Amino acid sequence: MPRVFDERDLFYLRQVIEDGLPCAGYGAGKMTQRFEEAFAAKVGTRFAYACNSAMSGLHLAVAVAGAGAGDEVIVDPTVSFAGLAVMYNNATPVFADVLSDTYLMDPQSLQERITERTKAVIVTHLWGLCAEMEEIMAIAERHNLVVIEDCAHALLAQYKGRYAGTLGHLGVFSFQCSKHLGLGDGGMITTDREDFYQALREFEFTTMPDKLAWNYRISELVSAVGMAQLERIDEYVEETCAAAEKLNEAVKECPWLVPQAVPPYCRHVYHLWVPLFRGEEQGLNYEEFQRAAKEIGLPCSFGYIEDEPAYLHPVFREPAAYGRGCPTACPHRPSVTPYERGLCPVAEEILPRMVLFYTTVAAKERVEATVEKLRRLRERWGKKFHFTP
Repeated sequence: MPRVFDERDLFYLRQVIEDGLPCAGYGAGKMTQRFEEAFAAKVGTRFAYACNSAMSGLHLAVAVAGAGAGDEVIVDPTVSFAGLAVMYNNATPVFADVLSDTYLMDPQSLQERITERTKAVIVTHLWGLCAEMEEIMAIAERHNLVVIEDCAHALLAQYKGRYAGTLGHLGVFSFQCSKHLGLGDGGMITTDREDFYQALREFEFTTMPDKLAWNYRISELVSAVGMAQLERIDEYVEETCAAAEKLNEAVKECPWLVPQAVPPYCRHVYHLWVPLFRGEEQGLNYEEFQRAAKEIGLPCSFGYIEDEPAYLHPVFREPAAYGRGCPTACPHRPSVTPYERGLCPVAEEILPRMVLFYTTVAAKERVEATVEKLRRLRERWGKKFHFTP
């Protein structure tokens, strides 16, 4: 549904303005503390730590996990964010492949990528669906690894009755404007471990910090809007789930658009609805389908991150991070990390086949129009290739 900003948001903003401190000095301001406590209560963790973006949150989580120069952190290849966060802290991202039906980290591939240098894992709950966390956590426990959940898409997503952000050791959420809790920008880190929470507080920037720290503070004004928007989050999530249900129904029994598989023990919250194009098996050309979709005005995009996994992009592959080969060719490592085609074959195969539809901040009328256009395409291609729509 479209984001609602009204008197409730102004109510919290006025409190900040009347206090005369729209941005706290060092440490969390009063409104930010309230926002952290309310968010922790909502998702069910002991602690929550607000920051100015999810990228800042991922970086802090890597730092708290103790991964630095010469260390490795295993990440997903379908997005760049986890890998970039690892390099922010001078560690090396190692890419595990994904499952072809859920697009999420393959636990077997994770197991295969672990070395004596592995310190942590960043698991992305892509598009709003939780990864196979029970198996991932069992692997991590055997190897003493810190598990960081990238929950940017997955606020209120559930896995076996528990919310995303409570399944690993640290969870990181995004409040960028397109997300379920869209505040313009901002982020939140969740954890049940007091030592991790205290470590996050120790990384807060001061005039002269005791160790390297970063100015990742969130504004009191953003926290104020966060308080109001958090009160509406259930409604926002219910709307995206309802939109996805309609879209799933529109392609039911349609073999050339296959929605992301959702295990029965998961609740998908659909930051986006992303089916895979599988038309070749019915003789349907992908380029022809894209042209037809554009002609009919289907509001979608084709492929993700330029149809290539993160490790094939220059920032990782050349590497172009710091200009001197670090961190992937770091002198603290015995060899250069190879980022070559074929490293994650499933990710390479599915990324160009993704068809992305926004469900967040989409009015019901737009969703219904999209459903109708999908039905029209389904009818057209159903007749052409002789299957029953």
